[in-house]
Amino acid sequence: SDCSHLRHLPFTFSHQLQESLSSLEKRLGSFDFLREPSPFSFKMLVPPFDPVKPRYDQGTFMGRLMHFVTFIDPRLAFVFEKDVEEARKVLKMWKDGTLPSGVTDETLWEARTRLESAVHPQTDEMVPWMFRMSTFVPVNVPICAGMLFAPNTMFHNIFWQWINQTYNAGFNFCNGNKSADTDTKKLAMSYAGASFVSVGLSVGLRESLKRMQMSPGVRGVANAFVPFIASGAAGVANALMMRSQELFTGIEVVGENGEKKGVSKNAAQKALSEIAFSRVVLSACVLGVPPLLLGGLGRIGLPSAGTIRFLTEWTVVTGALAGALPLGVAVFPQQGEILCSQLEPEFRGLKDKHGNEIHRLLYNKGI
Repeated sequence: SDCSHLRHLPFTFSHQLQESLSSLEKRLGSFDFLREPSPFSFKMLVPPFDPVKPRYDQGTFMGRLMHFVTFIDPRLAFVFEKDVEEARKVLKMWKDGTLPSGVTDETLWEARTRLESAVHPQTDEMVPWMFRMSTFVPVNVPICAGMLFAPNTMFHNIFWQWINQTYNAGFNFCNGNKSADTDTKKLAMSYAGASFVSVGLSVGLRESLKRMQMSPGVRGVANAFVPFIASGAAGVANALMMRSQELFTGIEVVGENGEKKGVSKNAAQKALSEIAFSRVVLSACVLGVPPLLLGGLGRIGLPSAGTIRFLTEWTVVTGALAGALPLGVAVFPQQGEILCSQLEPEFRGLKDKHGNEIHRLLYNKGI
């Protein structure tokens, strides 16, 4: 999510998007609305609580989009360890049948949202605060400010690209699949490679653009789009390199009830291909909207420089990123499925506890 040229949107965006999606569903007649909306969910009819199945149908793009829009709510950034423990306590009481009267399904869904927004689904450990989905946009705001305000020199371009890609590397690692133990040496090599390749792509393309001979009109278009293409390519390279260990160790595959069936490299290849494609979608949304919108604003009087220009670019880019993040990660379900016929030979012919042949298994794609 390089924002040298793109900047991040006001935090009200996720709430506005939630309301827009809810309004659409209402017109389609799919959902009823609650009179008192929850701060952590859409204003919809609350389904019966389920401790395993997601609140929204992950088999549809709209359901996945609703799920991730909920998780980028910046208010979830204020969920800390004590809040997680309280959520665990509520969910355990539900499981044990000891919930006090008056606890609603909405309360239980909110507890689960708090828990899952801060805890990795495989390790059950707290995700570092800076690398949660709810903090992704806010953390990138000062990074964008540095990129915007820094002098346009080789040193400052490299420095802020390195800061940005270091954050991306941390986000990719913390939200990746955790089937295998982390090899510190390999992780350091992945980080070095991801930083070098992503910074090199982004800075290299920009510097090359400065030296190319072209007409003023073509240069204007190139100046608008090439940096965004460079940023998008850098983001994809970063994600793949930071999670490259999964290709060599494989990732865990499980049955529909969560029972572990083994570790598969084929599943890892499928997961990373989905991650790469989702980064392309995210980049296309972030990279395509700001140049077009800023170009249109320029034609109606937006200054080419100065504070107003900076604040406008920053807002447009922030908005594009906040909107693109849930769109990008919602392209594929976080818990993917793969046919046993596409896995290694040892996964073919597996039987469930009833003796029926298992035809598909599940895996954690990560974010």
